[in-house]
Amino acid sequence: MENLKQIEDFVKSFETVNIDFDDCDSFEDFKQEGIEELDSYLQEDFGIGYEDLDETLKKNFIKLLRRDWNEYF
Repeated sequence: MENLKQIEDFVKSFETVNIDFDDCDSFEDFKQEGIEELDSYLQEDFGIGYEDLDETLKKNFIKLLRRDWNEYF
C-alpha cells in the first residue's frame, strides 16, 4: 500500500462518535457498525476497504472499538 503510514495513522485515530451506541445491543453490533464506517472512509479516502488492512491494524481497530464500548457502558 502506497499510503501505508497515512492509513495506519487514520485507523489509529478513528473516531467512533458517528456510531449511535443506543442502536447497538451488543459489542458485536457496535463492532460491525464500526467496521462498516471505517470501511466507508477507507474506500473514500484511500481506495481500499477494511478487508485490505493487515491483521495488526484490524486487531488494533477492534481494540479501539472495545475501549470506546467499555467507556460508554
